[in-house]
Amino acid sequence: MFPLAILAANWSYYEQDNLWLVTTASGYTGNYFKELLLSFAMIGFMISAAFLGLRLAMSHVPLAVEDFPVPVIAPIAAAITVCALLTRVKVKPGAFSPSILVIFFVVIVTGVLSGLAVLGLIGSVAGLGPAAEAVTLELAAFVLINAGIEAVARLARGFVAG
Repeated sequence: MFPLAILAANWSYYEQDNLWLVTTASGYTGNYFKELLLSFAMIGFMISAAFLGLRLAMSHVPLAVEDFPVPVIAPIAAAITVCALLTRVKVKPGAFSPSILVIFFVVIVTGVLSGLAVLGLIGSVAGLGPAAEAVTLELAAFVLINAGIEAVARLARGFVAG
């Protein structure tokens, strides 16, 4: 999640001012921010997959369903948070920026807490078996990503470039 926060700060420094092109061409930045959200989520998933692969390579203990909520849900929640913040927060380049610290803190905390919340949800269906846990994780990820896409698209309507 920390790399997503760094990418968000970088995007805000260098790319946010160029969105006048998207705004002028289509008058709507919702699709741009939806794709940005999906891109950030995929980057987070790749980082999570690398860490899970490293864990598997270093340990001979198989992964259980309970090992997946934080690596699966945290990148989605962090990407949603990043994109929601980027529609509202303008970060100016500088040695110290309180808005960068806000982005870093909120993105990391949101990702971790969302993953832990889904872990608790999976724990509530643990008595039903691993299949129920896996379905619960899939449904939580599906609902979260779709709600996030809709929320970011709505927030993007109020985005003003430049």
